[in-house]
Amino acid sequence: MTSAASSDSLWRRIYYSRFRDVLRGRPDARLDWRQIIASANLPTELANAVTQVVSKSRLWRSEKAAVATELASHFQDGLEAGQTPEHLLMAFGDTQAASQLIGRAKRRGRPVGWQIFHYGWMTAAGLALVYVMLGLWMATGRPTVRINYLADLNKAALAVPEGDRAWPKYREALLAMGFREDDTHDSPAADFIKDDVKPGDAKWLQTTEFFTNHADSLAMLRDAASHEKLGFVPSTSHADFTEKDRELFGMHFTPEQLEAEKKLTLEDRWLISTLLPDLHSLMITARLLAADAHRAAEAGDGAIAYADVTALLGVSRHAQEIPFLVGVMVGDRIQSFARNTIRDVLSEYPALWTDSQLHDLAHKLAGAKIDWARGISGERIGFYDCMQRVYTDNGNGDGRLALRVSKDQNLFQMLASVNQGEGAPGDTLLANSGLAMLTMPAANMVVASRKEMLEAFDKLTDAAQARISEPYWKLRDERPLDDFEAEEEKRSPLGQFRYLFVHLMLPSYDNLLKRIVMTNSELDGVYLGLALELYHRQHHKWPESLAELAPQWLPEVPVDRVTGQPLHYKVVDDNPLVYSVGLDGKDDNGRSVPTENGVTLPWTMPADAKPADGDWVIWTTAVSK
Repeated sequence: MTSAASSDSLWRRIYYSRFRDVLRGRPDARLDWRQIIASANLPTELANAVTQVVSKSRLWRSEKAAVATELASHFQDGLEAGQTPEHLLMAFGDTQAASQLIGRAKRRGRPVGWQIFHYGWMTAAGLALVYVMLGLWMATGRPTVRINYLADLNKAALAVPEGDRAWPKYREALLAMGFREDDTHDSPAADFIKDDVKPGDAKWLQTTEFFTNHADSLAMLRDAASHEKLGFVPSTSHADFTEKDRELFGMHFTPEQLEAEKKLTLEDRWLISTLLPDLHSLMITARLLAADAHRAAEAGDGAIAYADVTALLGVSRHAQEIPFLVGVMVGDRIQSFARNTIRDVLSEYPALWTDSQLHDLAHKLAGAKIDWARGISGERIGFYDCMQRVYTDNGNGDGRLALRVSKDQNLFQMLASVNQGEGAPGDTLLANSGLAMLTMPAANMVVASRKEMLEAFDKLTDAAQARISEPYWKLRDERPLDDFEAEEEKRSPLGQFRYLFVHLMLPSYDNLLKRIVMTNSELDGVYLGLALELYHRQHHKWPESLAELAPQWLPEVPVDRVTGQPLHYKVVDDNPLVYSVGLDGKDDNGRSVPTENGVTLPWTMPADAKPADGDWVIWTTAVSK
């Protein structure tokens, strides 16, 4: 019990008064529930019971004062009615239970705002706890790398007997010619690494001398190109290449670095990290053969020029051996050297090749047609490999995002590395394990599951494979596959993240389709050019129309791959010219409009987003004159 002196003190009255009462100058301490009990003059046992109930009720001070007043009045009424303190206590019951019941009843009567706040934070705390538990649970999930896709792809190369492989011959010839991919010196070898070399270039004389000095090596390159299989085994580790390979590729590593790479496990060997340095060497080989074909043509050596062109087709086939889209595109680029060389030779040295050689070139070009679907299948395999490394596996083709995607990186560090081009795994706030763990539940709610991600990628890839076999003019008005991401963003604010990995890894199949149109049209041009030359040799004049070429020199005359209409043809200054009218569909009489890089494409779009005003020439022997 408080003493009379302390109960009357100003500080006590201020302490137990509402703030608004103090501001009004009326500190009456009416919220001092202990003083209320003391003032009731109850017997000690009853006063103690009231004190226990009020103190344990966990109520506001005003509510405690009200409860103290009510209980004191209850017991005072009982005493006045003649009941004993013992009887009142027995009837009152357990003070602990009474405290809980009274506290619960008072809290239910509190304002709605308090109720919302109280139960709101309790709900939020519960959800936060559940979220943290989910994060901890998801942090335990690990990807299961079940399939070694690279090993599967390499089985074909490994099955080729060592003596039948083309790659060792390519490597030996290139090393004998002084090629090193880290070569920056002013030499013919360095020139071929950097760019194409053709007659008329400043160093053409030096180049022809280089070819003369390395005739044996060039013959070895042609021999390598004639082999059916390349037999190069790509890897994700530099340590898996031979010492001679590393010498050619300019790979310089210490024994310690190579030993560390040998210790990489399957979990660290992502298919998209596969090293394909052979493609660059094959590109150098193609530049050498194309330049040597020009040299041979200039020297009147049709047999060597012919051998160089046919070798280019073999090099192109080798570039496509591993079914990656990049390899297929390199193969196409190498074939463009062959197409351009044929055009240049027929333009400048029309009598160099025999009729038989022209026929053979047409058949060899048809037999070496680029298999674009092979490259698309490689993209699919690469995506499958990535998904097994970023998702868990529930055994039924589905799973959730995994936090740890390698021994060095979590999922978010890997994504940051991809976005930054060259990885800086620590360059993200989510490199912190705790923050990354707390982000996982949200990421799994927003990003599609493994099964959904694979289904979305397969759907688009299937559509791409179907489209590349269709004529371009039938697809011009269809919705581009590249609209997929924009469509997902329209569906919800987080739509762009729903199929995150599809957006990151799906190639631009619409641009690929344009590349295919360009390649096939150029190939049509070469077929027509060879047929025109054969017709001219027999009749000593050019045909009146392309229709005269079929069926003796062509099975059928190809159509304009942009419009589906017949190609346009005319003779200018005794040179045949075959052209497509391009996207604008308007015949500009064969007038081409080169782009900045000198290439004219049917889909070239100027700043006003209209098709370029001009035609697309696919064949003329006047090109290099």
